[in-house]
Amino acid sequence: MQTQYKFSVYHAPIKKKNATPIKTITLEDVHRVVISKKYEALTNELRQINGKDKQNEFKASKLDYVTFSGIFTERATTGLLQHSNLLCIDLDNLNNVVETKNSIIEILPPSLMFVSPTGNGIKLVYKVNI
Repeated sequence: MQTQYKFSVYHAPIKKKNATPIKTITLEDVHRVVISKKYEALTNELRQINGKDKQNEFKASKLDYVTFSGIFTERATTGLLQHSNLLCIDLDNLNNVVETKNSIIEILPPSLMFVSPTGNGIKLVYKVNI
């Protein structure tokens, strides 16, 4: 049986009362969005903001988000319906994003990898067997 690797997606803003997913998506769906221009203007605006707290506030209020861990009824541990068999790792505050990406690809290539919205980190998604 082939694993589907599906997970929940949510509209911004991230907050307790906005914790219900809008749909279920796949790694391919995220990849299409990441390489598209859908969030380009917001990402550019985010990267011009000084200060981690201000950047985090902007991200939480403007960018849609996913729970790579699985399909949820709500964004909470108790809301997990099905684990996705995906593991997401965030590498933040990197000195050299390009060099780090190249090293990761050489050592242990992920199923999905992209530069985080702030521009100084990397999101890695690996398929795992839970």
